[in-house]
Amino acid sequence: MKKLMKMLSLTIGAAALVTGCLHALESNEVTRLTTCKNNDLKKIRKNLLLAGYEIKNESDSDLTTDYKQYAGYGGDRNLRRITVVKLDGKDFKFNVRQKSKSIQRNNNQYSNGNNSKKGGTTINIDASQPIEVENDFDQEYYKERIAQYEQTQREVCGS
Repeated sequence: MKKLMKMLSLTIGAAALVTGCLHALESNEVTRLTTCKNNDLKKIRKNLLLAGYEIKNESDSDLTTDYKQYAGYGGDRNLRRITVVKLDGKDFKFNVRQKSKSIQRNNNQYSNGNNSKKGGTTINIDASQPIEVENDFDQEYYKERIAQYEQTQREVCGS
C-alpha cells in the first residue's frame, strides 16, 4: 500500500511538472501593466503602428486596433487586438483581446455496406469544406508570463 501511494504521489508530481501551474497576477499588478501614464493618444497610436498593429477605430479619447497575428502558423493562429481608452489627464488604460483560429476538417468514412471479411470496400472521403473555428476572449494575466505583458505594455506605451 505504501509503495502504491508513493508511486501515485510521484505520478501526480510529475504530471504537475509537465502541465505546469499558472498563478494569477493580483489586480493592482494587472492595472500597472495595462496603464500608460503621462502619455498622449498620438504617441500611443504611433507606437502601435510601429509594433505592426493596424488602427481600426479612433476618436479623440480612444482607439482600437485590428487583430494582429502574434503566434501560430498554418491552420492554428493566435491573434491580439488592443483597445486604448483615455482615463483622465495624460493617463490611458488598454485592454488586450485575444482570438485563436484553427481549421478543422471532417473526414468521413463511407462503406458499400458489405461487412464480410472477404468483400466490402471502405472509402475515406473528405465530404466537407474546411471549417474555421474561432475563440475570442480577454487576455488573462499570470505571474509566469509577466515578460510577455511587459512587452505588450512597451508596444502600447513606448519604452
